[in-house]
Amino acid sequence: MRYYLALLLLTLLTPQVLAGTPTPRAVVSVGEDGVAVVRVEVQLSEGLNEVPLPVEPVELTVEVEPADVTWVREGLTLYLLSPRNLTAVVTYVANVTAVGGVLVLQVAEGARVRVELRGGVALLSVPENVLSYEKLDGGTVALEVLGPATLEYTLIQETAAPTPVVTPTPTPQTTPPEPTAIPVATWVVVAVAIAALAVAIAMLARRGRS
Repeated sequence: MRYYLALLLLTLLTPQVLAGTPTPRAVVSVGEDGVAVVRVEVQLSEGLNEVPLPVEPVELTVEVEPADVTWVREGLTLYLLSPRNLTAVVTYVANVTAVGGVLVLQVAEGARVRVELRGGVALLSVPENVLSYEKLDGGTVALEVLGPATLEYTLIQETAAPTPVVTPTPTPQTTPPEPTAIPVATWVVVAVAIAALAVAIAMLARRGRS
């Protein structure tokens, strides 16, 4: 901590030691969850370098590679102490504000940024100072803007298709046929036949005895 304070004090008291840095290349990637991750690539000279940040970072999310580069942030300015000439990469989560379901990303004045919106993210308005626009694979939209610029976007809510209700087909019920009633006339014929048969048997028996 004491070393960081000394570095900041050196920066404020002796600005002439700052090495000139080329315009950094900045890319802001907005994921499907709405989180915007900033990646800044810059060429550093040996000694103290001053790098402007294109978007305000969330505290404690700033990371600098390689690890031997010491840095201090003051507002939208990053002071980096480099042991040699090298390419440094700064990454952090952008400070995005939410207003009524709309996410707002502010690009600092003079910053040239490539913004990539992944599939599932919808841009609600055309920002100021758009330099280029293209549509990439996977539904990603990329545009290059020059700050100051305000980007408003929201997340696309996918509506799940309703599950069809399957109605079971009723099993047909088979009714066994009712027994057919024998007509009365049939019973009479049967009775007469039985009586005739009995008479015939009786006559045959009588003849046998005589």
